[in-house]
Amino acid sequence: MKVKCPICGIEGYLQERGNSVRVSHYIGYQGKISIIQWHVVGKELVKNQENCQETLVNNKPFSATICGNNRGKSLNWSLRRDLDPRPLPYQGAQIIEPMSFRAFNWLEFKKYVQNKYRKTTAKRVMCYANRYYTVLESGNIGQLNAVPSTTRSEVIKSLIRISKYTGCYEQFKAALKSYGIKSARPDALAAFVRIYNNNNNNLDEWFAKVKPILTPQENLLLKFLSLTGLRCSEGIESFNLIIELSGKGRLHEYLSAETGILEHFRYKEKFLRGTKNAFVSIVPEALVDEIAGSQRVTYAGLTKKLQRRKISTRISELRDFYGTFMIRHGLVAQEADLLCGRIPPSIFVRHYFSPAIRDLRDRTLKGLREMEPYSPE
Repeated sequence: MKVKCPICGIEGYLQERGNSVRVSHYIGYQGKISIIQWHVVGKELVKNQENCQETLVNNKPFSATICGNNRGKSLNWSLRRDLDPRPLPYQGAQIIEPMSFRAFNWLEFKKYVQNKYRKTTAKRVMCYANRYYTVLESGNIGQLNAVPSTTRSEVIKSLIRISKYTGCYEQFKAALKSYGIKSARPDALAAFVRIYNNNNNNLDEWFAKVKPILTPQENLLLKFLSLTGLRCSEGIESFNLIIELSGKGRLHEYLSAETGILEHFRYKEKFLRGTKNAFVSIVPEALVDEIAGSQRVTYAGLTKKLQRRKISTRISELRDFYGTFMIRHGLVAQEADLLCGRIPPSIFVRHYFSPAIRDLRDRTLKGLREMEPYSPE
């Protein structure tokens, strides 16, 4: 019998399977019909029984609307008492109110994600949201335990974004806590292994290997990244912004005339992204002038040249090298954090740390002069 599913609102076929009743949804593809999803709606069905106390999931009676030839008629079903205490498949683990995604506007959600996150992050969010939204649709949070640990964190983050967009975040958060499901975070051992196995000391050899492969503007970008400690996406954004503003005669809006500091914070939509920020960068003015006369660069163009020659892309290591080098050559950890876009959640840093900007600039430029022999020419 074809009915409207009481859980997702999509038409399906009412079927009894063993000790459970489900609504199955089928799809036709290339002349074949295959099942794509089903929702268990209860135990044994009893037709037209009155004054029945048992109810379906969400504590609502099951009133299925018949589709097809008898469209518009209503057939009332109820449930007999379940004498078996074991949970039904896909039902016993339900802990949040199932959501219907039939009326969910995916295009609006995609625009919301693209406006809030960078292109690569938005693409990843939409990928996992499309694959795992059924966890919220069915209310079965326990399914997340079957997701591989390598991708579970990204899946949970995508579902959190959907739950915030649809207004069920508190329910989803409580459900995760009840099941003890957490996003994987690097532990102390992983951090130690990264520190112990770092090979930043041979970056100069990598620079010498990639220099003849890359264009002059791409080599200039590597130098800019090594002398600012910016993330790769932030460095490319800043590099191209210098070229754009210089061509319009508005570079003074970005490069402070008083301090000679690149003020990223004035372009919030480009450099302030919640947990990953870039506030200011202190670089020699001659380097800014050289970039202003250069050409725009792209990450894809740079990395593809290295991939074709099977050379590893070690751009992310430039940020590690910058922070470590500057702490050893004139800056304290809080100042290095500031230049790298990090504001630690400590009372001292947020309320009492007030370095003299000109003094910080002078000490940073002194350290950069000592770093230049290690950076690309």
